[in-house]
Amino acid sequence: MIQITIKENNKAAKAFLAFAKTLSFLKIEQIEVEKPRYNVETEKAIKDFREGRGKIIKAKNAKELIEKLNA
Repeated sequence: MIQITIKENNKAAKAFLAFAKTLSFLKIEQIEVEKPRYNVETEKAIKDFREGRGKIIKAKNAKELIEKLNA
């Protein structure tokens, strides 16, 4: 068994996939890959917060927020 990942976002990939589908000896299974909403660090922070390990910083405006973050 060989697994090939094809990102179908360009013409060459679409053409290759169309060609591969014509070959009777290939079994093609298309799966959807769930992309995270945010980067890894942000997803971890969201998970930590939901599990009670997060920290909330409240501020009236951006200037106050920056001051609190730098403190």
